Amino acid sequence: MEGLNLHHLCRQIIEKYALEPAPEGVELRPLIDEVHGEYSLFMVGWQGARRIHGPMIHLEVRGDKIWVQSDGTPEGVVDELLEAGVEEKQLVLAWQHPFKRQFTPYAVS
Repeated sequence: MEGLNLHHLCRQIIEKYALEPAPEGVELRPLIDEVHGEYSLFMVGWQGARRIHGPMIHLEVRGDKIWVQSDGTPEGVVDELLEAGVEEKQLVLAWQHPFKRQFTPYAVS
């Protein structure tokens, strides 16, 4: 969609989820690097004896596409991006094997 700022949209999504309640013992930490187009929300902490450290969401803007590297949200970040006006051909489901991407309505790369 012309005029849609992908960087701004990714930032909004990360900031929105950063305000959600985290599981006990876990912090949600937004990591935003607009220069390199990296937008992540990390989970950091402990649940009992189990260490929690990793991305809940990781989005990457490359040119006119958003690469969804990981999505641990119950709602689904891809659906949010589509509702915001991002076209399917602008989304790369990076967690899928590159060969399988051709069989989806989304971008291959």
